[in-house]
Amino acid sequence: MLVKAITDDHYKWINYVWAFHKNYYNFNKDHYNPDIDKMIWVDGKEKINVDLKELFRLVIGAFTNESFDKALSEVEKCCEWYLDFSDQNEKKAKTSEEGSEDEPKPSQSEDEEEEEEDEGENILKALLNHLMDNLALKYMGYYSEYLSANLFLFSLETNNKQFIQQSLIMGAFDKQIFSKEKVVLKMIEFLEVGSKTNFLLNTILLVDVTIWKNKSIIMLIDTL
Repeated sequence: MLVKAITDDHYKWINYVWAFHKNYYNFNKDHYNPDIDKMIWVDGKEKINVDLKELFRLVIGAFTNESFDKALSEVEKCCEWYLDFSDQNEKKAKTSEEGSEDEPKPSQSEDEEEEEEDEGENILKALLNHLMDNLALKYMGYYSEYLSANLFLFSLETNNKQFIQQSLIMGAFDKQIFSKEKVVLKMIEFLEVGSKTNFLLNTILLVDVTIWKNKSIIMLIDTL
């Protein structure tokens, strides 16, 4: 049904599907792929969730016989929904917390909270996953809440060079994320990968390393 809606240009209908959190379909064990399909529970029944990454894959596939620019223009229609995709996570959280308002909640570290946030619909990550750096750059201002440490690390791993360099030049990321240990260690780790060395050196030039701890700076110098 989604593919039909895409090819028939019914993006307004698809918009409503995401807006009302109906982006799932019935579970069928004969067609279930645990490596791709994400299982969710809706009203006590098993469903398969369709996230933005999968939606964009379907859009690209629908126009595979045309130019990539055509696929980009179609995906951009989804970017212009300007939905708050984090709302879906909040709704799930509220559902799971019903009846337990008086129970004390365990404290979470910043990294744990960020990991929890990234479990949801990160539209910038979905774009970068399909190497649509231009669209991620164009819409990162509106979807700035998704400019997290995890998104930065993801873009490093997937070699989104244009996105990283331009976003750093524009100061899109909160500079404090670059003081996080997991970010520093991953950047230093990638410096030792031959295919990423020049890319990481150029990236580090755009990062304010003065906020790094002394031991991190020493590790960087030793790597160089």
